[in-house]
Amino acid sequence: MALYFFGNIEFGDFVKGDDYYPVALIQDVQDTREFATEEEADDYMVENSYGGYVDADSKNIEIYFAKK
Repeated sequence: MALYFFGNIEFGDFVKGDDYYPVALIQDVQDTREFATEEEADDYMVENSYGGYVDADSKNIEIYFAKK
């Protein structure tokens, strides 16, 4: 099981020289849920009309929270 954040999330790359690092900037967390697969999380996002989601335990993306 993995924890997913759902809400207003922007995705992009942080660039340093010739290196690219995938990032997710979370503007607003509207829900958190645990799912066994990414497909389940994707279905949940669509069913509830969330703007995006990200796996909180992912090693492939840096997660940042916007300061309000």
